[in-house]
Amino acid sequence: MRTPRGNLAATAAEDHIYAIGGIGGANEAQKVVEKYDTVGKAWATATSLPVPRGAPATIRRGRRSPF
Repeated sequence: MRTPRGNLAATAAEDHIYAIGGIGGANEAQKVVEKYDTVGKAWATATSLPVPRGAPATIRRGRRSPF
């Protein structure tokens, strides 16, 4: 991940793992979303959340998993 943070949510879809929101170094909620390409083995920035989320939750629908 490019943005250090804790208390984030993570989910997988297709060939990507998403790191969503969390608490940053200044103890502030983050709106950053990053995705890890499991094929290319690289992180990229995705579209940010509309508002910061300090301890978000995710749910994944469907059965397909990159693992």
